[in-house]
Amino acid sequence: MLPAHAFQDRKDGIAGYLNARIYIADQATPEEIAAASNVAVRLTFEIQSMDLPIGFPFSAYNNAESSVAIIIGSAALKFAGGSTEPVVSSLDGSRNIIAIPNVADAEQFARNLGSEMEVQDLEDEDKAPLGKSFSLSSLFTTDGLLGDRDGDRIPELLETTIVLGQNVQAVEVIDFAARIAFEATGCRIPFVVTEKVNRLPPNAILIGRYNRFLKAVGYPERLLRALQPGEGRVEVFGTPDGEGSVLEIAGCDKAGESAALSHLRRLCLMRGVTGKTGCTCRQLKRTSGNFFHNDRSPDKRRPRCSKHENSAEVFPANSRHPRAWTFLSKVTATPVCNT
Repeated sequence: MLPAHAFQDRKDGIAGYLNARIYIADQATPEEIAAASNVAVRLTFEIQSMDLPIGFPFSAYNNAESSVAIIIGSAALKFAGGSTEPVVSSLDGSRNIIAIPNVADAEQFARNLGSEMEVQDLEDEDKAPLGKSFSLSSLFTTDGLLGDRDGDRIPELLETTIVLGQNVQAVEVIDFAARIAFEATGCRIPFVVTEKVNRLPPNAILIGRYNRFLKAVGYPERLLRALQPGEGRVEVFGTPDGEGSVLEIAGCDKAGESAALSHLRRLCLMRGVTGKTGCTCRQLKRTSGNFFHNDRSPDKRRPRCSKHENSAEVFPANSRHPRAWTFLSKVTATPVCNT
């Protein structure tokens, strides 16, 4: 279904680079964001390196670009025309378009990319361990949101699920989900869901200040009420039984929420490396040592994003195991450690 040039630099049947972008409406619903994020997660499973961002609001669409445009939700209606097909392929000028107006069809596309090969649903996968406790400093390791099934220090599992609240509109969710999924050798769909799910998944990432599960885990609402316009908050919060953790990401408004998501995505690149204007990640090859900051093996080197390095911006030096950060909606925003 995807045009051949969506996956480039193939070697031994494996794509080296993704030449595609995902677009959603500027005022997308949480369901559209979740579906687009799951498509992004599946695409990362097919490649060895990627550029970020890959998720964009439709206002950023340009038919002169050479990348394949995957357009999901209401923004895809103008490209689908009167077609009754769930996935519509077309050309806009010289640009290849994959239009998927229906969210359910987009979720199915995430599972098979239009082929006969599907990844398994959440219920078919090994369940993530309950009661996993972590801090902000261990998020993107096997002590945090990832899992190592066989003890070889290479993460095969995504031991978390992103849960979107009812008012989430930040397109940055797409890149955040893709960046986490890029670190695991396995793939699980759906990786991003909305708060309409029946139960709180293990080790969940809760996005949105009105996420209904925040109340379920006893998160103090006063902390979010204290946020100013343009501010976002990231915090690891213990579950009521004291035997697990959830990651909370919220903003006073869309700008603050976007800022928090953007900085977390950059943190995932590796400890202490970030970009000020958006990080180009083609230098980040999928290797056995993608971000093991405690890995001293010489054959497991960290990837580097050499164009944008600034060790002070994402990882505060004043706290080894930070619990919460507050972000401002500026590209140079510095997280403040609230311990």
